[in-house]
Amino acid sequence: MLNVFRNVKVAGGEIPLDWRYIRWSEGDPQPPISMLLYVPGTDDPIAGKSISSGSLTSHPVPIYGYSNVTLYFEADKGGTVEIQILTPSEAWYTYDIISYSANTLLKYKIQHDGLLARLIYTPSVYPATILEGSVVMT
Repeated sequence: MLNVFRNVKVAGGEIPLDWRYIRWSEGDPQPPISMLLYVPGTDDPIAGKSISSGSLTSHPVPIYGYSNVTLYFEADKGGTVEIQILTPSEAWYTYDIISYSANTLLKYKIQHDGLLARLIYTPSVYPATILEGSVVMT
């Protein structure tokens, strides 16, 4: 089983967060969520991270059930930003590849359903520093 979620810290410990634990009932309002994007497997936000080679992938964000998902990203160097979506068969697919210009806030709306989404940034010049990485879902 692919485990792409981190544990959620609550008073008295941690609980696992997995897309199969999320349930909705017809008519229940979907609470809005805003969160930072993190380096997978760490408590480190991608904002403030420097990249000296290769790419940086964010942790997956649970977008299932949200009709309005906006990713925010900014870095000090241009490059490419790839948006990937996880399907129920647990396969990651490229949703879009964006040519990114340095020091501009990218506001990217995901228009289709998926279970999870993640962002992969590949700078065109090294070293590069990520200045912003977050998501808002309503």
